[in-house]
Amino acid sequence: MTDLAEAGGIREFVRRGVSRALFEGWTGALEPSPEWTEQFCDWGDPAAADRVRAFLPSEGPVWLQGSAPVAGRLTGGNLEVLEFLKGTPWWPAPERWQGAVLCLETSEEAPSVTQVTRFLRNYGSQGVLERAAALLLARPMRYSAEQHWLLQEAVLRVLAEFGRTDMPVVANLDFGHTSPQTVLPFGCLAQVDPVRREVVLLEPGVS
Repeated sequence: MTDLAEAGGIREFVRRGVSRALFEGWTGALEPSPEWTEQFCDWGDPAAADRVRAFLPSEGPVWLQGSAPVAGRLTGGNLEVLEFLKGTPWWPAPERWQGAVLCLETSEEAPSVTQVTRFLRNYGSQGVLERAAALLLARPMRYSAEQHWLLQEAVLRVLAEFGRTDMPVVANLDFGHTSPQTVLPFGCLAQVDPVRREVVLLEPGVS
C-alpha cells in the first residue's frame, strides 16, 4: 500500500512491475530499483499526504555464492510470518520446497541476526535447505550497514553447516519491507543465474 499510495505519485519502478505482473503476462530478468527508502510516513497525519519520502541510491543485488544456474518455483515470504505457520496445517508440505527458489524477507520489526540464524537452522533441520534450489533475500529494513554484512555472513554459515555451499544466494533484492517493491509471482518458475547475475522469471503470473 505504501508503494501504491506514494505521495507525489507511484514510482515508475513500481508502476512497471505491477503492470507487468498483473496485466502483461511478462517474463524476463528482474530489474533492480535504482533507489530505495525505508522511510514511513504517518497516514494519520493529513500533512503526510503531500510529504515525498527521501530515496537513496541503491547498491543493487549482492551475489553471495553459487556458480551454476538453477531453476525452480518461487516460494517463501516474510520470515516472522512463516514462523507463525510452523507446526500448523498451513506450513508447506516437504514437496513444496523441492527445487524451490526460496524468497525470504524480514519485517519492520528487524529481527536480530541471531534470530534469523536460528530461523534458518530450523529450515535446515527440516530439510528445506537441502531441497531448495536457490535463496533470494530481500533488503532488510532497519538494519545498519554492519548488520547487513553480519546477516549475509550468517546465511552463508548456516548453508555451509547443511552442506549447501553450492546454492546460489542473492541478497539486497527489492521485494521486502523497504520501498519500492517488485512483484514476485509465487508459484511461477524462475531461473537464478550466478554467471549472468540475473534472476529471470520464466513463467508469467497471469496468462
